[in-house]
Amino acid sequence: MTTIVLLPGMDGTGSLFEPLLRQLSCNRPVKTVSYPPDKQLGYEELTRFVLSQLPSNQPFAVLGESFSGPVAISVATEAKPVALILVCSFAVNPWPVLACLRWLLKRSPPLSLFLPLLNFALMGTYATSDMRRRLAHALRVVNPAVFLHRAVAVLGSDVRHRLAAVQCPLLYLQATEDSVIPPECAREVSLIQPTTVVAAIKGPHFLLQTQPAASAQVIENFLCRVELD
Repeated sequence: MTTIVLLPGMDGTGSLFEPLLRQLSCNRPVKTVSYPPDKQLGYEELTRFVLSQLPSNQPFAVLGESFSGPVAISVATEAKPVALILVCSFAVNPWPVLACLRWLLKRSPPLSLFLPLLNFALMGTYATSDMRRRLAHALRVVNPAVFLHRAVAVLGSDVRHRLAAVQCPLLYLQATEDSVIPPECAREVSLIQPTTVVAAIKGPHFLLQTQPAASAQVIENFLCRVELD
């Protein structure tokens, strides 16, 4: 059976996948990759890091959540997974108007000051006290400079040429109430890879955390079809 390799959002801890893990089939092997919380690694370095963590001698699918979409796309061009799954993610900077402001992020105040705003942006009305605690804990684990370095990486990202080279089936999970990643990102992926399966699920940017059952069902159904082909 295909192993799912989970690549985390900007926090990089992987701890926020817990709601999804509880919903995935108990027979489905899963490997969660956690990025170093104290090293300022860019997308190319994170791609190398993930390649070193992949399962050996067994089929796998790579799932890139939000920030990790460019990593998952790059990995898919080098490691040949059986499937690529993007969740509320992108192949190129989703906020081009902010690209010229990258230098400001290097002087931002502590992330704790933005926690209420992050809770609303990522979860909206779907936020629970448990998920607020999980997010706060994940942010405490990561060095603030690392978090900001990742934000700068997003503003400079562009792996559309690599996406065009992906040869495996591709699933894109799109949150219908995403206030972080615009819907144009899903359309961009579909334009480059016309066979992309786009699954719209009602929910906010933190789709895997707030709608884990629906997300898991779509992922399982997709992988089952891939395994049968």
